[in-house]
Formats: sequence, C-alpha cells, structure tokens
Amino acid sequence: MCIWYEREGEKEKNLLLQQQQEIQQIKEVLGLKLNACIEILDHLSVSNIRSEKGGNEPFRVTNKAT
Repeated sequence: MCIWYEREGEKEKNLLLQQQQEIQQIKEVLGLKLNACIEILDHLSVSNIRSEKGGNEPFRVTNKAT
C-alpha cells in the first residue's frame, strides 16, 4: 500500500511541475505578445502625433511587460 501512495504522489508532483512549466511558458509568450502590441501602439502614437504636431513632440508608451 505504501508503494502505491508514493507512486501516486510522485505522479501528482510530476503533473504539477509540468503544469507550472506550461504556465511559465504561457506567461512568457503573453509577455512577448504584450510587448509587441505596446511597440505597435507606440509606433502608431508617434506617427499620429508627429503628423498632427509636425514631428516636434513624439509620444512613447514606456510600460513594457517583464
């Protein structure tokens, strides 16, 4: 009986570790996508402001996901 419980506990630990790794990978991908969106918005904002104000006052979004 003890061996069965140890094996089940080991399976649960491995499953939790795998889930944690998957969550970390998802966080990294979402962070990269968020940064890409911020850069696109930054570029669009700079382009719009430059076209409205003659290019003298660029605006930049600086909050990057880490």
